[in-house]
Amino acid sequence: MEKKLILVVENDEDLRHLLVDALNHTDRHVVEAGNAYEAFERIARRSPLLIVTDLQMPGGGLEYLAQLRHRFPSSAIVAIAARRNELGRTEVMAHGATAYLEKPVRMKQVRATVDALLNRPVT
Repeated sequence: MEKKLILVVENDEDLRHLLVDALNHTDRHVVEAGNAYEAFERIARRSPLLIVTDLQMPGGGLEYLAQLRHRFPSSAIVAIAARRNELGRTEVMAHGATAYLEKPVRMKQVRATVDALLNRPVT
């Protein structure tokens, strides 16, 4: 059985490692990137089933999110942003996010969101 590819993009190294640890599972292969630019390099050859990404980092934002959605139309995208930011939930969802979480995130919430998206019917 091929492992489910998950990409975690977060510029805060400590949070990135927490996310990777929280999402690592026997049926998953988690790839990590430290910023938006590195994200596209890390998954150049294979589309991830799911992407968990910060939006407020070098190269991040709504344009980056729209590029992810364009390049990976069938990937679920979990966008994460700080509560007090210029990016509203509606705007983030309109630019391609499948789910939106606000920082500070709880790993239990991240796992539940990712598990639900990984188990959704494929359209």
